[in-house]
Amino acid sequence: GPELVFAGVQVVWVDDQTASNVLRLLSPDEDTTATVSLRSSDGRETSFTADLTAGLPLAVDLGAARTGTYRVDVSADADLVAGIRRSTGTGVGSDFSWLTPAPRIAQAAIFAVPAGPSPRLQLTADAPATVTLVGDDGAEREIALAAGQLHTVAVSAGEGYDLRTTGPVRAAITMGADGQ
Repeated sequence: GPELVFAGVQVVWVDDQTASNVLRLLSPDEDTTATVSLRSSDGRETSFTADLTAGLPLAVDLGAARTGTYRVDVSADADLVAGIRRSTGTGVGSDFSWLTPAPRIAQAAIFAVPAGPSPRLQLTADAPATVTLVGDDGAEREIALAAGQLHTVAVSAGEGYDLRTTGPVRAAITMGADGQ
C-alpha cells in the first residue's frame, strides 16, 4: 500500500497545552487500517493505528506528542490521502497551516524558497543517503542522513537551491516564528 511521509511536523506546547496538530486521513475506495508513526528529531518514537471506512474522512489529533519536530509516516494496504492541519491556538493572533506529504526525490531537484519567517528545509530518508545542497551563491553544504532521521537545514527566503542526493530522500520547506 501507499506510504506517505510528512517531514518537519512541529509540535509546540504553550501554557500546558499543545498547539493543535490534526492528521486528516481518507481511504477513498476501501476500508483499511492506517499505521501512523511519529519519530522526533531527537529519536523519540511512537506509533498507533487508525481504522478507516471507505469514503469517510477521519481526523486524528497528534496533540499527545511532546514538543519537538517530527517525521510522520502513514501507511496502509489501500490507497490513502492525508494532510496535517497545524494551528497555534484558537485565540486572537493564532495561525494555521496545512502540511502535505513530502515528495520523494530520487536524484536531484531545483527549488526556490518562498518569502516567510525562518524557512527551514526538512530532510529525511528511509535508507542512508548524502544530500548536497547548493545555493544561489554557489555555497555547497553536504548533509549525511541516517535511515529514518529527520534533519533540519536553515535556508534563505527568496533563494534558489540545487539539491542532489545519493539515494531517495523526502524534502519539505517549513516556516514559522512567534505569532506567524
